[in-house]
Amino acid sequence: MTRRWRPGFEWLAVVPLVIAAVRALVTRWIPVGENALMSLRARDVLTEHHPWLGTASSGSLTSGTTVSHPGPLLFDLFALPVRLLGPGAGLVIGALLLHSAAVLVAGAAARRAGGERLVVIVTLAFIALQWTLGPQLMLDPWNPHIVLMPFLAFLVCLVAVAVGHSRLLWPAVCFGSLVLQTHVSYVLLVPLLALGATGACWWHARTGGIVRRDWATAGGVFALLWAQPVWQQLFGPGPGNLGLLLRSGDSEGRVGVRLGSRLVAEVVAAPPWWARPSFDRSVSDMPVLDADGGRLPTAEWLIGGAMAALLLVALAALLVALAVTAHRRGERVAVAMLAIALGGVCLAVVTTAIIPAAGYGIAPHQLRWLWPLSIWWMVAVAYTAVQLLPSVADGIVRARWLAPGMAVAGVALCIPSYVVPVGVARAPGSMDSVRSIVEQMDGVEIPPAVFEPSGMWIGEPYSVPMIAALLADDQPVLVAPDAAAQYGRGRVAGPDVAWRLSLRQGAEALVCADADRLALDTPLADEQVADYRALQQQVLDLVVGLAATDATLQAEIDGLGRPLVESLADGSLTAAVLESTAALSDDDLALLAAFDVQRTALGIDTVAAFVRPLDGLYGQGCD
Repeated sequence: MTRRWRPGFEWLAVVPLVIAAVRALVTRWIPVGENALMSLRARDVLTEHHPWLGTASSGSLTSGTTVSHPGPLLFDLFALPVRLLGPGAGLVIGALLLHSAAVLVAGAAARRAGGERLVVIVTLAFIALQWTLGPQLMLDPWNPHIVLMPFLAFLVCLVAVAVGHSRLLWPAVCFGSLVLQTHVSYVLLVPLLALGATGACWWHARTGGIVRRDWATAGGVFALLWAQPVWQQLFGPGPGNLGLLLRSGDSEGRVGVRLGSRLVAEVVAAPPWWARPSFDRSVSDMPVLDADGGRLPTAEWLIGGAMAALLLVALAALLVALAVTAHRRGERVAVAMLAIALGGVCLAVVTTAIIPAAGYGIAPHQLRWLWPLSIWWMVAVAYTAVQLLPSVADGIVRARWLAPGMAVAGVALCIPSYVVPVGVARAPGSMDSVRSIVEQMDGVEIPPAVFEPSGMWIGEPYSVPMIAALLADDQPVLVAPDAAAQYGRGRVAGPDVAWRLSLRQGAEALVCADADRLALDTPLADEQVADYRALQQQVLDLVVGLAATDATLQAEIDGLGRPLVESLADGSLTAAVLESTAALSDDDLALLAAFDVQRTALGIDTVAAFVRPLDGLYGQGCD
C-alpha cells in the first residue's frame, strides 16, 4: 500500500527529538532538582558507589520504610554519555539516544507485524506523544517521564510478539525491563501485558515450530537485565528491595476502584484524552484521606463517577466489537493491538485502584502511563479501521502525501517552545539561578560535611545539583541515613563528621559576609546587597543597645536560642523587640519597619550555600 513511504518513515519521529536536543545544548541545559540525581547516580556506575537500584520511590511515604524503584537500568544507560559529556549534555544525549532507539525499534516491530500501514500509524503516535510533552519534557530525564516513549515502544513490540514474531521478544524484554525498573507504577502493566503477548506467541508457534534460539536469547537478556536488583535482594547491603516492594503493598487504605476508574477515564476516555494541555491539567495532586483517616471529598476537577463508568464501558465495548470483527476477518495484528489496548485500560483501573490512599494520595507522576495508553487505543482503532475498510485504505493510497503531510505537520507543531509546569519544571527557581550556584561550586574545597536538607522549601531545585557538582569535584559531601537510597550507602555520614552543608533562602541567605558562603545567587545588585546588609547591621546595633539596658528584652532574646542574625532573618527578633517593654523612638520603629519590608521582599529568589560547624548554630560567627 505505501511503498513510497518505505524509506524510513519512522525516522520522521526522530526529528523533534533531535531539534529538542540541539535546543537544550545551545541553551546550556543543566539538570535541576531530581533530574540532577540521574546524572549523579549515572556517574556512580561501576564505582565504589555503584547503584544497584533505582531512585527512592514515593511509596516510601506510606510503606513505613524506604523503598526504591526496582532497578538501575536507566543509570546504566546514562553512564557513558554523562561520563564523556558531563551532567547536562550527557543526559540530553542519553535521552536522545534512548528515545530514538524506542522510535526506530518500534518502527521495525510495526513493519514486521503489520507492514507500512502500521509503521505510519505508529510513527504518528510517537509524534503525537512528543507534541503532548513539548520540547522541554520530550527529553526530560525524570523517571516518570523518561519511560513514556519506551513504554509505547514496548506496546508495539508486544504486538509483533503476540502475532508470532519471536525475534521481537528480546527488544520487548529490554523496553519492558527498563520501564519497570525505572518506575514501579508499571508493576502490573508491564508483566501482565508481556505475559499475554508471550502466551499468544507460544500458541501461534505450536504449528510452525518454536524458535528456541529467540526464546533463549530473550531469557538470557532478561536474566542479564535483572541481575542487579536480584543480587541486591539476595546479597546486597541493607534489606532486599524487591521484598520491600512486595510488602509495601500490604498497607491499609487504597484509592479504590471507583476513584481509580474516574482517574483513568479522565485521561483515557474523556476529551481531550492525551492531547495538550492534558498532561498538565487532566490529573492534579489530590489528597485522598484526611488527618484522621477519613475520606476527603473528591476534587471538583475530576470527571463524575457515572460519566466515567459510561465512557469506560463504551470504550471497552468499542474495542471488543472491533476485535470480534477483526478476528472474523482474520486480522490477527488488529486483534492483538485491540487486546493490548483493552488489557491496558483494565490494568490501568486496577493499578490506580491499589495506589495507597495515605500520605499525599494521588500525584500525577504515579499515572503518567495513562498518556501512552490513551494514544495506544486510538492507534489500535485506527489500524483496525484501515484494515477493515478497504475504501479507507484505497483513499490513503490515492492521497499519496496524506500520511507524510500529517507527520511533517506534527513535527512542525513539536518545534515551538511549550512549557508544561509539571515535575521538576514546576519547582520555583530558574535554571540560570541553579546554574549560578553550581558554577560557583567549581574549585570549592570543603571539609567532610553532611548535607542538611532543612531551611529550604519542598521541591526546591538547588540541593541535588549542588551536591552533584561537589561530588563530581571529589569533595567529601555526605548525607543522613534516610537519604542512603538516593545517594548510596557509602555516602552516609559517620559520627565523626563535624561540619554540615546547607542551603538558605531569602534573608537567611544574606546573614553572613561573602567570605562565609560557598555560593550566592540573588536578583539584587551588589549595591542593593550592601544596602541591605548595612540596614541589617543598624538593626543589630539597635537591638544590642536596647538589650543592654533592658533585662527583660535580653531574656527574650536569649530564649530564642539562636544567633541574632538568624533570629533577625526569620523575623522573630524584630517581633520580640516590638512586643517587649523596650523604649523605642519613632526612628527606631521606622528602622525596624524598613528592615522588615526589605527582609520579606527577598522571597525565595535569593539562595546561598553554607558550610557550618555541625555542633554550632546556623549563623554563628556572623554577628
